[in-house]
This record gives sequence, C-alpha cells and structure tokens, in this order.
Amino acid sequence: MTFTSVLEKLTQRLPLTGEDFVFLLTGLTPGEEQQLYAAARSTAQRQFGNRIFIRGLIEISNLCKNDCYYCDIRTLWSVIEQRAHHARRDRKIILL
Repeated sequence: MTFTSVLEKLTQRLPLTGEDFVFLLTGLTPGEEQQLYAAARSTAQRQFGNRIFIRGLIEISNLCKNDCYYCDIRTLWSVIEQRAHHARRDRKIILL
C-alpha cells in the first residue's frame, strides 16, 4: 500500500479498507498530509464551490417524527405516540 494508491482510491470515490484508514491516520509524512488536504480542498471546491453550508438543530420539544441516526432525540413513531399520549393525559390546566 502506498500513499498514491490510497489517494487515488479517494479521488475516484472508491471504498477504503480498514488498513487504508489506519495508513491515513498514522503513516503520512507532512508532505503527504499536505497533498491529502489539497485533494480534499479540491473536492470540496468542486462539490460546493465557494458556498458555506451551516446546519443546526433547535429543539422545540423532545418529540420528533424522524429517526436520524446522528440525533440525540431520535426515536420511533410508537415511542412518539406514547409520549404524546402521556403528555395529553398528564396535562393540567391552571386557571388564574
């Protein structure tokens, strides 16, 4: 395995092996790191141009219909329905 072969896999969007990842994380010289960063910048420029995308989540409640793997409030629909039912059941109205 060489740096050139791994970089070529990356630029051709081919899957990397576990060994490839270990090599990239531990076996690069400073010059190879710079080549890798340059390839990443080139790919990002080609994909996104000069645009910047910022993404964030504002939580209004802990009920969500999505099941995103990365999200702290991910859940299944049945759990959502249970929570909503309990929230309706336990809701108390206070009149002043």
